[in-house]
Amino acid sequence: MTISSEVAIAAEKLFGKLKTPVAVGSHHVDQVLTVRIKGEVKKFPDETYTPTVSIPLKAVIGVLLHRMGFQRETAANVLTLALREAINLGSNTSEEIKNLMSDVDDCMKRVEDMTSTLPPQTRTGKTTVKGELEIISVDDSVLKQAL
Repeated sequence: MTISSEVAIAAEKLFGKLKTPVAVGSHHVDQVLTVRIKGEVKKFPDETYTPTVSIPLKAVIGVLLHRMGFQRETAANVLTLALREAINLGSNTSEEIKNLMSDVDDCMKRVEDMTSTLPPQTRTGKTTVKGELEIISVDDSVLKQAL
């Protein structure tokens, strides 16, 4: 017996909503469930995007430090301090971060100009599930027979 991919996706998403805590350890599971899955699975078309997250940050820092020449140690220290301060300041909603962001707009424009020349990539379209999962019956007899 096979089920359609739409039903499999709906079951995966809807069963995921039933998450309950499980004790640490290995647990034997052997039950027969009768379920009703009712709802809608919607698959969106694939989309293209510019892979800006694939910019190699480590390589960028390496090139920066190399280009800084004799000031490399100073640049590394400034970078470390900036990272620490940004982490401590937190989200983009704090006033201090907002004030600093205005200074970066020109630099970000340069980065965007450069990343816009990267070849676009395709990612699989989003899948949404709206529905309900009803467990009609649970048969423990299979488990009891095995024990």
